[in-house]
Amino acid sequence: MDLFINGIKIDAQIENEKTLQEVLSYFEEEGIKNNATIVKIIVNGKEISAEELDSEFGKPLTEIETLEISTICENDIVTAMKNFAIQLSTVCTGLEQIPINLQTNQDAQVNTVISSFANSFDTLCHLISLTALFPERFDAFRIDEMDINQYLKDFSPMLKEFENALKDKDTVLIGDLAEYEIMPRLTKLIASIKEM
Repeated sequence: MDLFINGIKIDAQIENEKTLQEVLSYFEEEGIKNNATIVKIIVNGKEISAEELDSEFGKPLTEIETLEISTICENDIVTAMKNFAIQLSTVCTGLEQIPINLQTNQDAQVNTVISSFANSFDTLCHLISLTALFPERFDAFRIDEMDINQYLKDFSPMLKEFENALKDKDTVLIGDLAEYEIMPRLTKLIASIKEM
């Protein structure tokens, strides 16, 4: 069996393990020791979903030609969040400039900033989903005294209003929301991540 961990082929001797579950249990135990967890499993080129995992556990190793395991560690998430905060600072600068750019007919610049913001928000949601893998580390994370779910709940109506303003091409509201509502919320997020 060819074994890959995070894309790197590992020369490991499988001695006592006979099933997929036994191999995965070993790597899960090792992961716990290193503040890491398994996030993806590919057996013979097919990704195994969480729903399929129970039925695949009993698969004998003799039927597995390749096993690919992807892991993530707690520190990887912290590093990713800190890098994200740096990128988000640029987005904040752009959001602050939206009213001026709208007044000076720099629509292309506005569209670029809004697209960057949308991409950043997708990245934020992905990172938040990863923090759930390590609740002991990230449950205490606060943004302006709110946990991450409260922060997103507080942010949600603002995003809907911003979306409606974009659909209605209400440039005054777009500028006001970008500069006075969205950008300050993102600035608080950046400050919280930097303190992490």
